[in-house]
Order: sequence, then structure tokens, then C-alpha cells
Amino acid sequence: MKKVINVKNPRGSLNVKRLLILGLLLVTSISFAAESGKWESPESVEGTTTVSVEQAAELFNRGVPFLDVRNQRLFNRKHIPNAIHLDLKNGYSKEALMGLIQPDQELVIYCSGKKCSRSYRASTLAVHWGYTKIYYFRDGVIGWKTAGLPMTFADGTTRPATAKD
Repeated sequence: MKKVINVKNPRGSLNVKRLLILGLLLVTSISFAAESGKWESPESVEGTTTVSVEQAAELFNRGVPFLDVRNQRLFNRKHIPNAIHLDLKNGYSKEALMGLIQPDQELVIYCSGKKCSRSYRASTLAVHWGYTKIYYFRDGVIGWKTAGLPMTFADGTTRPATAKD
């Protein structure tokens, strides 16, 4: 037996209103999900110095260590030459970082780029652990590659990246 909503019945009107509200909530949720793809990492991290690609290249040329906090697969595919690797989600800890760099030493922390939160989170943790000379390289691998700077690839070669890379 079919249940028919009587428009004159106040209870039936209430069901229609509920359906409309649920529909609006669904549309809003879908819109929010679509917008979330536009997320970008913060432009700065308190206690660090945010650096541009040009500034990162100057630090690189001065011999300041770079820390790549992406996963192992991405690091193996390509990374900034001589970068230290500590996967933020698998191995990044105060003890691990202290074993590589002392809190008063300069360090550039990077990940994939503006759409990646790893360098932001790693930089925040490093500051919390007492590191005082952290450079937050927000543009990361994408910015470095786009600038035509050298990358080390899975085959061990170091060269400027191309569009195919």
C-alpha cells in the first residue's frame, strides 16, 4: 500500500520541508568537498622563515641541508640533490631529526609544494622541538622543478627536470 502525503496535512508539509532541508545540506556538502581541492598550505609557519624558490636555491648553494618529508616512493622518484629524507608519516620524530641536525643548525624543510601539508607540519614540529633556524620551503619540489633547478632521479642522475619528469 502506497503512503500518500496529504499537502493539507501539516505533518505531510513537515516531511516535504525536511526533504528540502536535506537536499540543501547535500548540495552544500558537495560544494564544500569540491572547494576543498583548492586547499593550500599556510604561507608561513611561526618560528620559521618562509623562503621562495630563489632563496631556497641560495641556501642550497651555501650548503644548508634540505630535509624532504615526502613519502619514500616520491623521494625515490625525484628529490632536491643531497636532500636528507625523513618521511613525516613514517620516521619523523624529535630523536630522528636530532640524529641528523642539531637544533641550532640551519635546515630547509620541503615537500611536494603548496598543496602538500607535510613541510608545514614538519616545520611546526621542529620549532616545537627547539629548532631555531628552520626555513619553510612552501613551494617544494614543484617550485624547484618549475624553476629548472637540478633534481636527483631514481636512476641516480642529477639534472634539471623536464616537463616529462
